[in-house]
Amino acid sequence: EKAVNTMTTEQIQGWQQIAQGLNQSLRLGATALNPAFLATNAGADMLQAYMKEGLRPPEVIRGYLEAFRQGPDYQRFIGAGGGYGQEGGFFARAGKLPQLEKLERQIRDSGGIVVKTPGDVLRVTKDFLGGAVTLAPLRKVGEAIETGPRIAAFRKAVGEGATEAVAALRGRRVTIDFSRAGTTVRSLNYIVPFFNARVQGWLQIGRVLRDDPMARLRTAGVLTAATAAYAWNRAFPE
Repeated sequence: EKAVNTMTTEQIQGWQQIAQGLNQSLRLGATALNPAFLATNAGADMLQAYMKEGLRPPEVIRGYLEAFRQGPDYQRFIGAGGGYGQEGGFFARAGKLPQLEKLERQIRDSGGIVVKTPGDVLRVTKDFLGGAVTLAPLRKVGEAIETGPRIAAFRKAVGEGATEAVAALRGRRVTIDFSRAGTTVRSLNYIVPFFNARVQGWLQIGRVLRDDPMARLRTAGVLTAATAAYAWNRAFPE
């Protein structure tokens, strides 16, 4: 505790960046480069989009297609401030602070590999498999899955007469807004992988139930259906 209290702001930020860099390969492997995660995440986002904005699956699917081809509505959404780091996002680079650079040099000098970006993962995978491997399609699918429900919400808001800036904000927050965090949570997120995503996931439920009567009705309908399905399966076990 005494050592932490005597650290300067730059030193604390340096250690945060080091922790972020070390956690980056875990984040990549568990999310953007994990097909199982992408499939389950698509289902969860689609459900959240329905409960919060009343978006139906065909609308979200059209959002996926628009995000994948990066068409006009995608460009409008990003241009209005809806982006969450498509060039970063899952693949956000750690800052080049002196402490981090020193750690990277030590790892490389000892024969290790610093994995921070999709290109680094690709090089390691190629060395392991001994062949040509590309992660670009998987990365593009992951970004489309994250962005699709947001574009659907953006389109809906614009259709209701909202400005593009307001519509982009609704799109960002139709599921989890990864950039929405306070100082403490943002700092912990450097050290604990997915900490902010978990916090925002729980807060998202509370905000939806607090702010929107129609969202409360949709959520009640989903919970009722899930409870009925659970009761039926318990009554007639196979």
